Amino acid sequence: MVKDPSDASSRLAGLFFKAGLLLLIASGSGLAYNALSRSGIPLQTPSRATSAEKIGWQLHLEGLRVSLSEAKHAFDAGKAIFIDSRSPRSYVSGHIRGAL
Repeated sequence: MVKDPSDASSRLAGLFFKAGLLLLIASGSGLAYNALSRSGIPLQTPSRATSAEKIGWQLHLEGLRVSLSEAKHAFDAGKAIFIDSRSPRSYVSGHIRGAL
């Protein structure tokens, strides 16, 4: 029995269509959830952020928001640490004293 090659390509095309549709639905659902969530991630960042804006941004950790003054108080009290994940060159150019 000889299989028709057009039948196999038709099934493959159907499989790709279903995978694409699934990806589209998942992406749309994720974007919708992010837009409606209180702790959603901004999809666009300002092209030019001032230092004051950078300092004023909230830290997000599992929905917990920590203000800059709260973070400083916890750090000064020894209850928090700052981890600087920038390159060593950037770290040397300036960092928070005591940051790892």
